[in-house]
Amino acid sequence: MNVGELRSAISALMKVCEGIYTISEKALRSKKSLSGRNFYAEKFHIEILEISRFESNILLVIESHQIHNLDLAVLRNYISVLKSESAKLPQRTEALRKLRLVCHSLILPYIDNLTANSIPATEQVLPLSTVQNTRGYIEKIILQANGCYEHQWYDACSVMIRRFIETLIIEVYEAHGKDFEIKDANGDFLMLRNLIDQILSRACHQLGKLKSELLKKSKKQENNDAPIRTT
Repeated sequence: MNVGELRSAISALMKVCEGIYTISEKALRSKKSLSGRNFYAEKFHIEILEISRFESNILLVIESHQIHNLDLAVLRNYISVLKSESAKLPQRTEALRKLRLVCHSLILPYIDNLTANSIPATEQVLPLSTVQNTRGYIEKIILQANGCYEHQWYDACSVMIRRFIETLIIEVYEAHGKDFEIKDANGDFLMLRNLIDQILSRACHQLGKLKSELLKKSKKQENNDAPIRTT
């Protein structure tokens, strides 16, 4: 299976999973079971057969690529929830949301990156010159954010932007020798929303109104999307 075929197969898998979700949603509204013999149950099982037709091969190929930060068992579980006759609608909603996020922020960008230029031609998120000669890992984050946006991998771009914000906040506290203030009981750095709360509560950092408002918007987006944490 080449890159183009794998990308098409992933898109097809997502389409079928979304179709299964729609059927289960309509069955719930009509008070019909997904087991037994009725219109919705029959359509549901047809879609299950469609998934089974290519699911194993797709997951086997994905596993062979060993995509960083991708837990294949978790991915299988999302699909299993959608295929379950007994799963509740909130469980299906969460499984479909997480499946979309994994596909759009990890799998598809990785697949496209097999043939994509590693250096973005544009700098639509942030000019690389802004962070040049600072830290190598910071330059890499912005390079990836620009590349993701250029290739329209917007979920992946969002993850990199949040990682950039996390890194900057940590750098501020480490520069003041106060990184202990943003660590939990285990010595791990706090999640982004908590990092933002912490730095906004410290008047000594003098962020200014605009920067504070941008951080608040970042926190709101973090709460809404709950992206896969990459740090």
